[in-house]
Amino acid sequence: MKIIPLLISTLAMAMLASAQDTASSGSGKLLLNFQRTSAYMESDSAAPHAQGMEGLTSRNPGSTTHYPTTNECISIYADGSYSFERVEEKSYGKPKVRVYKGTLAAPQLAKLQSITGDESFRKIVITEMPEAPENATGVREGEIIQTTVMRDDGPQAFMLAKRRFATSDPSGIDKYTSNWEKVEKPLKPFLSLMKDIEKEGQSKGKEGAASCQMTQQPI
Repeated sequence: MKIIPLLISTLAMAMLASAQDTASSGSGKLLLNFQRTSAYMESDSAAPHAQGMEGLTSRNPGSTTHYPTTNECISIYADGSYSFERVEEKSYGKPKVRVYKGTLAAPQLAKLQSITGDESFRKIVITEMPEAPENATGVREGEIIQTTVMRDDGPQAFMLAKRRFATSDPSGIDKYTSNWEKVEKPLKPFLSLMKDIEKEGQSKGKEGAASCQMTQQPI
């Protein structure tokens, strides 16, 4: 299962378009957009087929395999205000949506600006997606993080991806692929801070309608 360059380019353009749309939404100057998409393989021999995130799957006769997904989308603005959306879709066409609008505390906002303004963070460039192992038989789970940081000289956009594959290896051991390794150090404080914001949004969020432009990338 290979990700062709054209698809990556299309996704990158979609990320920038989403950032530009958000920046012009009237909520103040946009600092960044962040989206985390996670999915896992679920098989059920009795349930009707439910289509979630696309992926490489192995199917046994009489069973269905689908990918329940979760999308979390955050837009943060220069004044510290932010919007959070969480869309859970266990069955295709039946999403559960939680939304929240909050404001970062001054120390949080200062920390975010310091992290994203650091030279090591500014140099993050990811141009390739990890490929599946040759002996892969299915994607057990995966996570994709898409980030767009608005800069004076143009947006900085990158996509992180990691997946766990079932394989035909006699040992039965799963294999992992990731494009995070080379940028793990400068990303660690950023991802930790975004995780805190996600937790707050999830705990305080209320049922609502999603407005974030989700960029669907096959897990």
